[in-house]
Amino acid sequence: ESVTNIGFKAFSDCTSLESITIPNSVTKIGWEAFRGCTSLESIVVADGNPAYDSRKGCNAIIETETNTLIAGCDTTIIPESVTKIGALAFNQCTSLESIVIPKSVTKIDDGAFSACKSLKSITIPSSVDAIGYCAFEGCHNLATLTFEGGSDASNLTTIDGGAFNNCSALKSLVLPSSLRTLGESAFSNCTSLTTVTLPDDLEFVDGAVFSRCSALKEFKGNNVSAD
Repeated sequence: ESVTNIGFKAFSDCTSLESITIPNSVTKIGWEAFRGCTSLESIVVADGNPAYDSRKGCNAIIETETNTLIAGCDTTIIPESVTKIGALAFNQCTSLESIVIPKSVTKIDDGAFSACKSLKSITIPSSVDAIGYCAFEGCHNLATLTFEGGSDASNLTTIDGGAFNNCSALKSLVLPSSLRTLGESAFSNCTSLTTVTLPDDLEFVDGAVFSRCSALKEFKGNNVSAD
């Protein structure tokens, strides 16, 4: 109860750690404090903590003031009140097969779901306006990527570099019409990707976006039609 600060990488790569309880006294949790805790199933923040919470039994740590989920695990249920999924929040949650991102979320930060190798599908809600650097990198079993409401009902403007790098099970991709920027290597090494539908008003495409996509055969869109 006397601990006030959990430092940078304090418990990172504790691969047998199954549960953690954060007491009321803790008001600072360093970056990557629980990164790579692949067996973690229970995360509880004590009621009354002034800085963090695990509202509605979500099995996660949420920074209360910003409504940012900073650490999750394979059993996390993201509450509707969360507005941001923080950097590396679910990194290396290797048993995570599916998760619902609520419509309250506006940003998925850098590396948020990176190396979630069991994740099979993800739906990006229309509320999300940015997907961060390497957000889903190394999700090798991610076969289905859906943008909620179809291509015309999204606020998404930016997909940063490496966001879906090494998503080797992804087969097709329809990017929303709101998208303006595709970062470097955003979909590189997606070796099962065969077709890509690009938005008409895409303004900036950085280098190597689809590099080493060895199965890619076709780009579609009103302003592009190429094999």
